Amino acid sequence: MFKDLRRQDRVLSSEEAKAILKRGKFGVLSVIGENGYPYGVPVHYIMLENSLYFHCSSAGGHKVDALKNNPKICFTVIETEDGIKSQSVIFFGTANEVNEKRKMLLEKLVEKFVPEIAWENAKQGIPHALNNIFAFELNIEHLSGKWIDKPEGR
Repeated sequence: MFKDLRRQDRVLSSEEAKAILKRGKFGVLSVIGENGYPYGVPVHYIMLENSLYFHCSSAGGHKVDALKNNPKICFTVIETEDGIKSQSVIFFGTANEVNEKRKMLLEKLVEKFVPEIAWENAKQGIPHALNNIFAFELNIEHLSGKWIDKPEGR
């Protein structure tokens, strides 16, 4: 169902790919829009066990409409030092709305993105934010990662 990477000499192990996902701060979520066109949007996320979680506004929009219409997704994360030397991870899977995990998701996002000294202040806003977001879980069905190095002589 999913193609193998063409450059097998650059494949990252599943463990290396998951480590990149854990370290990553944002990735590009690609969905299939209601008009049949792909739509890629950057999102901040957290990884817990083998799933990624992100939130978005409960006001809806293109991303939410697309996910409700078709839960199949592709997610990409890139780590790079200089734009050429890089490691990337792409996975395919499905998105499920998990609004019962909104509080946990917001707490983990605060811990990941807000300096520790400001956690308490940031967490005080969570109860208000809960009514204004949707939470989604991305389930990994197929994962691949690869590395790219600088070409010789550059």
